Amino acid sequence: MKGYGRLSVILGLWVLVTAFIGFSHMIVLFSNLIAGGIIAVTSLSTARIGFWQQWVTGTLGIWLVVAAFVYDLHSGAGLLWNNMLVGLAIATVGLAGVSGSAPGGR
Repeated sequence: MKGYGRLSVILGLWVLVTAFIGFSHMIVLFSNLIAGGIIAVTSLSTARIGFWQQWVTGTLGIWLVVAAFVYDLHSGAGLLWNNMLVGLAIATVGLAGVSGSAPGGR
């Protein structure tokens, strides 16, 4: 697994963990669980992260940033900033891998 694949796994697991910290609505829990789970699983799915995994990771990172601004998908400033920053990092890692500018990219 390349360096950006490992980072995606760590960030995906972080999103999974934060789903259980300070959520006030079930939709927050499900949004972070689904996004974090898919990111972690697609990043772990192969030893060499492929093109489609990078697109999925980048798209879900963008979703986390957008979801931070949806009223029912965050509870409090901490989760808002967490999802924005982690989502931006995930999107950057995923989409940098697509463009080939990430470490070990094409």
